[in-house]
Amino acid sequence: SPACREILAREVDDLRGRPLIEATVDHRLEELAREALNGTISRGEISLRDLRPGHSDEMRHVQVTAAPDGDDGAWILLRDLTEVVRLRQIRTEFVDNLSHELRTPLSTIRLLAETIGGAAAKGDVSGVASRSAKIEVEVLHLVQMADEMLDLATLEAGEIPLRKAEFDLVTLAEEVAQRFTPVAAQHGGGIDVIGTGPLLITGDRDRLRQAVANLVHNAVKYSREGGRVELEVERLSDGGSKIAVVDHGI
Repeated sequence: SPACREILAREVDDLRGRPLIEATVDHRLEELAREALNGTISRGEISLRDLRPGHSDEMRHVQVTAAPDGDDGAWILLRDLTEVVRLRQIRTEFVDNLSHELRTPLSTIRLLAETIGGAAAKGDVSGVASRSAKIEVEVLHLVQMADEMLDLATLEAGEIPLRKAEFDLVTLAEEVAQRFTPVAAQHGGGIDVIGTGPLLITGDRDRLRQAVANLVHNAVKYSREGGRVELEVERLSDGGSKIAVVDHGI
């Protein structure tokens, strides 16, 4: 069938009239088919290299169910798991990276809290304000990471409806800048919004704010000491609008 040819990444002439092992070049698929011909329902997963020109580096991950057809033959049912495997790998890498990223702010918050507690026990409150500000910065990092985890879960569930409405792009940029200003200040830098409003556009305000926040968070994180991040907002000559996040980091 066309779907089968697509999953196996083979052309018709590479399949028709050939032994299964020759057509698919996969011993595991051959084994599952033989088990089905012997009257046993068998299941497994295989990985096939795409032999089409220009696709040699691509692998297909396929779930196979082979079952006897009751007439000395067998059905082979294929389900393409390539996208599922890709998402599974992305999730694993994301969780691994996130686990590593979580350690730094959590360790910093714990150390600062212990320092504040120790100083307060001695009646010394001179450093409470600065240390509290640093805790706030680290909490912002944690909030950002929590938002990203929720985004991943929502994306995988396919549940991101767009809610379109009119809003001011400059005000949105100012809100994002205000949120990350304490983080930038920790490195001696700052965030500047360049543009005058109102600049009204129609779109999903929450999703756009989220996208800009991700870019700003990344820009601040990798800026050099004392570096500034700019949010440039402007109306284009064709009537469209542009918001750009500019940094001078690594």
